Amino acid sequence: MSTGCKFGAMSVVAALTLAACTSDGFSHGASPTIVCGVTLNKGELGAVFYDIAAKGFNRRSVVSAPTVGGRVFVQVSDVCNQGSQVSITPVDAFRVIRTVWATDHLPVALVLQPLRAVPATLHSYQGGRVVGVLRTDVAKDEISAP
Repeated sequence: MSTGCKFGAMSVVAALTLAACTSDGFSHGASPTIVCGVTLNKGELGAVFYDIAAKGFNRRSVVSAPTVGGRVFVQVSDVCNQGSQVSITPVDAFRVIRTVWATDHLPVALVLQPLRAVPATLHSYQGGRVVGVLRTDVAKDEISAP
């Protein structure tokens, strides 16, 4: 489902997962980028996907530049049947361009368009506990018109 709405410190429903076109419906690193059977990127270049739900993802790392198409691709759940609640602060830092939904009607993956050159944080929650954090600080010259 595609949306042009801005989302901030609110619950967003989406689910995402990747694989190099494996049987689980995900693609990892290669084009096209597929999450839970939904194609998010068909370009020649594969999108850089930040799997913030993965164990071992460095929560201290900061994304300073978008990837393909000036966008930030984020996986907030590792399975297609259980998504995550998501909050983004500040609320006007990104526009949600695309959401991949889990079967529980929560997001698995998000494609975000940076709107402002401000530090921002995305939190992913499952069952009331934080399962992922992504920090961004995209420079003004890295932001393309929405």
